Amino acid sequence: LKQQQAERARLVQKMLDSKNKGGRTQRPMGTTPTLYNCETASDFSNGYEAIATEGGHHHE
Repeated sequence: LKQQQAERARLVQKMLDSKNKGGRTQRPMGTTPTLYNCETASDFSNGYEAIATEGGHHHE
């Protein structure tokens, strides 16, 4: 655990040093919300294959 914290601190410091020297930065990536519909619960209970292969109706 201490090794992980030390490595994290080292990486954060390295990124901050790069930023302060004018290096390029990257915006944080957000998560997109999941759109749930009437079949969402049954799709998840049947597994990914059901979602990928299902030819049922779709909401738009």
